[in-house]
Amino acid sequence: MRGIGRAAQRMITAKLLRVISGVSAAVLFCLILRAPVLADNSATIGLFVIVVDTNSTTPPPPPFDISAPTEVASLDYMTIPVTLDGQGQQIGSATLLYDPQTGGVVGGAPRLSAPRGPITNLSTDLPYSTGTFSPPLTGTSTYYKGNIIVPASVYRNGGVNYVLQVNMKSGKTFYEGLKGGAKWVSDTAAGLTPFSTPFIPLYEAPMTSTGGVVALADGGPTVGSTRITFPAGAVSGNSSVYIEQLDPADTARVPRPNGGAGPVAAYEFEASVRQFNKPIELTLRYLDVTGPKGIPDGVVDGTTIDASTLRVFWWDGFAWRLIGGEVDLVNHTVTAKTSHFSTYALFPSAGSEPVAAAYRPLEKLITPNGDGINDFADFSGLSSEKDFEIRIFDVTGRRIRTIRDTELWDGKDDNGRIVENGVYIYQYRADSSSEWISGMIGVAK
Repeated sequence: MRGIGRAAQRMITAKLLRVISGVSAAVLFCLILRAPVLADNSATIGLFVIVVDTNSTTPPPPPFDISAPTEVASLDYMTIPVTLDGQGQQIGSATLLYDPQTGGVVGGAPRLSAPRGPITNLSTDLPYSTGTFSPPLTGTSTYYKGNIIVPASVYRNGGVNYVLQVNMKSGKTFYEGLKGGAKWVSDTAAGLTPFSTPFIPLYEAPMTSTGGVVALADGGPTVGSTRITFPAGAVSGNSSVYIEQLDPADTARVPRPNGGAGPVAAYEFEASVRQFNKPIELTLRYLDVTGPKGIPDGVVDGTTIDASTLRVFWWDGFAWRLIGGEVDLVNHTVTAKTSHFSTYALFPSAGSEPVAAAYRPLEKLITPNGDGINDFADFSGLSSEKDFEIRIFDVTGRRIRTIRDTELWDGKDDNGRIVENGVYIYQYRADSSSEWISGMIGVAK
């Protein structure tokens, strides 16, 4: 009742209440909605109050709530949170009516065209109908809160337009979409504008010297997400970090050396800094959404791989190198530490952790000239150990560098100077109780 004085509001309210009191078969419903919704045989008071004739067989419009993430960045699925409240009336079924986008290539800029205008013909405007409810919608409850999972094939080429359709046990059908830019529930889809959500697989965020967490908004149905956790001092200044989920089937970006099988998930991490002053923590998400009875089952979706055997690997330009990591079967993630960015992936690895010798650097010669190519020796995965130490000696046996806060040797001594050309001896141990592992590496500036 905006736009009129309080005295006028009181007068109108009093008249309305007298009218209502004279209707013995009327009940006052207070609905918390974002837009006015009119039921059959109803009168409205303000925006949120509906008077419904209880002699009617038509149930009051349920206050549905549907919301999509502002951006979707998962090649696996898009998850749309949904709340359905039948206000005592049983919900028969619900589905998502959506319009798959076409054209473009995976990994580029969003390609979702301008949102569709108001629906005129549902069968032609939104011709596809599906979506998996998680947890499953039983069809006999009066209340549901969960997610609708949209197949990746629908939106991965740009995005998706969609409306929600809910069928009540009474036979009444409701639709939710947009009207005038606000959410709107109606008994017909005509005139509604579909929700529109773009697909953005590349995420950019600031990374500062004070530390923090950068997470990829993956649209997943669980709290786990792909993210970077970096401590204070990991970078000397401010930087931008980029996270992109890669398609494991894209062999151009996710190589298959020696014809081996591809990973279950792959991500590329980039920043303006080549390596970090301290190890950072990478958490990579894998897909385990559906199993028996529609719940996660500890098996990577679409495979027979036991998720507990997954480990983090990184691509060095020639081979996938094992880092290790800890699997979280609840949040469907694997976490490991590293000191540099690259392409990282999850492969099954027989369920065993790397032995100390597995951290031996594959580089036989490094060229620490700052060109970003072969600038350091990588004791890959050593940062994931609770305690480690790397020692570098020259050929006379003099120790020139001791490293305890990164798994990389960048060809510098303890004073920060690049060492002379020659052969150097390294020693490391994965923890204070393990044996020392030795080897040699050359430096050519």
